[in-house]
Amino acid sequence: MAQLPEGTGPGSEAYDDALDEHHAECWSYLDDWACHGYAILDIHTATRRAGPQPKRPQLPALTSRPGGYRATRR
Repeated sequence: MAQLPEGTGPGSEAYDDALDEHHAECWSYLDDWACHGYAILDIHTATRRAGPQPKRPQLPALTSRPGGYRATRR
């Protein structure tokens, strides 16, 4: 919320205007959640019900080349 002058509090015109502006900025996010939030909850429920997943195979660790790598420009 915007910085308000000292002594400005709830009920004052400056406070109410700043609060209205803040709420107006939030509406698009609330609308997105209302329209698409169920999909996130469905994904979360499906992953919890799926149980443990098989472990991925361990890949060999990468090692650096002897002497390192130096890019040279020609």
